[in-house]
Amino acid sequence: MRSKAADEPVIPVNTRLLVTANRYFELDAASEIWHILRNTNIAYDAEVVFIRRDKWWLRGLIAFVFETPLLSLIDIMSRIRDYLLKKPWIMEFAQRIIPVEKVSTKFEEVKEFVWETANRRLGEEDKWAIRVSKHEANVKRRKIIEELAKGISKGKVDLENPDWIVNVEVIRNTYATAIVPTNCIIRKKEIKIQADC
Repeated sequence: MRSKAADEPVIPVNTRLLVTANRYFELDAASEIWHILRNTNIAYDAEVVFIRRDKWWLRGLIAFVFETPLLSLIDIMSRIRDYLLKKPWIMEFAQRIIPVEKVSTKFEEVKEFVWETANRRLGEEDKWAIRVSKHEANVKRRKIIEELAKGISKGKVDLENPDWIVNVEVIRNTYATAIVPTNCIIRKKEIKIQADC
């Protein structure tokens, strides 16, 4: 029987963003993202969550919790990207900004969410890929990808140039998942390149 702690996610279930940061510069990265959320009118009271439990602390990853009932996650990521393309220097310590739609410790719930959402959002001609990142998690990346791919019946797999990403961040016992257009996952190095063009 699983313990109660094993069923509790390590990030809040209403997390909207995960941000990867340079180790030991998590606070600086959190300040950058908090500034961006305020200046894009996305959220004025975002809660910053450093991922820890008891003496354990996951360095280099931060969760953001906020409510935006009138904005979809895709709209939020589009606003953030547009802002950073105008002011790329703001993203100095944050490395990736990752949208989150579903948080669960139960892989069956993740599968249901992915299958239902992907088959509703994807068109027949859309290209998609599944990306899994592990953060102190004892799971097999390939097995997760294979299980999720079984239930997606729309579009086709394209690992090199997908239109959509099924993104899964596995943080210890917790899955943070989103199904978004590829450019909704914001990477510092891509912002710098695009802003220089």
